[in-house]
Amino acid sequence: MTQITVFKEKGKILGFECKGHSGYAESGADIICAAISTLAGSCHLGISKVLGLAHTFEIDEEVGYFKLMLKPESVQNQPAQVLLQTFAQSAQELADSHKKFIKLKQEG
Repeated sequence: MTQITVFKEKGKILGFECKGHSGYAESGADIICAAISTLAGSCHLGISKVLGLAHTFEIDEEVGYFKLMLKPESVQNQPAQVLLQTFAQSAQELADSHKKFIKLKQEG
């Protein structure tokens, strides 16, 4: 199961963490993991390459780990919040339709 955590503070999304493989199918054929990876990767590209905002980023494909956190000076950036809200809403839709493979929680 993949655990997705969205970190919030004072109504703003600070970042997110995805842990674990979904177990939907074998590696290379797991469409749930592919969907989560695409969402997380697209959000990271938007934050880093399009907006050029300060953030931290960690990934370990073997264990299924991805974490992105905005630096404090980037949290108030409205386009970053749109990207992160889109990630969170998309992850919620995936979790709602694949409850056996994804657990989503929000902290803060």
